[in-house]
Amino acid sequence: MKIESRLSYLHLSWSWCKRWRNTSVAIIYLAAAHVFDGVYGFVSAKYNYLDAMSIMFFILTIVSVIAVLSHAWVKERFGWDILELDELNHLGDLQYIPPSEKWKRFKRWIMRRRLIGIFLCGSIVIGPPVVTVLLRKPKSLADNIFYIFSGTLLSVVFWVTSWKGFWTTWDLCIIPAIHKWIA
Repeated sequence: MKIESRLSYLHLSWSWCKRWRNTSVAIIYLAAAHVFDGVYGFVSAKYNYLDAMSIMFFILTIVSVIAVLSHAWVKERFGWDILELDELNHLGDLQYIPPSEKWKRFKRWIMRRRLIGIFLCGSIVIGPPVVTVLLRKPKSLADNIFYIFSGTLLSVVFWVTSWKGFWTTWDLCIIPAIHKWIA
């Protein structure tokens, strides 16, 4: 076996390993997000609106800080950009992307709309830890804290309100309709 082919094989296997690693983290993150949705639902059903918002703000802030610090530690210690978030962050700076790469062009378009595309939508849909990693300044703790707190507040207001609305609708409309239908 030639040296070039061995190096090519190692390079291909390493890139496959990187993809597998990022895919595994994405699956774990999505599973944890669904568990967290369950926590939102439980807390929203169990406590009144302001208490539920306070509890979820506290929990989500701690989870976000741990996730952001873990990402920074892994990046510094192992050089692994989890989910390639830094690469995605620099995608908005690219001037030219060939028209054939439509998905990459769409991601660049989103990354250039930082406030609306990433912060507002991302805090609700993806979560404050990922948004903070995408928007942070590398050495600015104040910016990281701002993104964590404001993204967490936005996420908590949206999801606690949504879950409260769900449980209110459930208690006022669905349960009586089921009892009426059964009786």
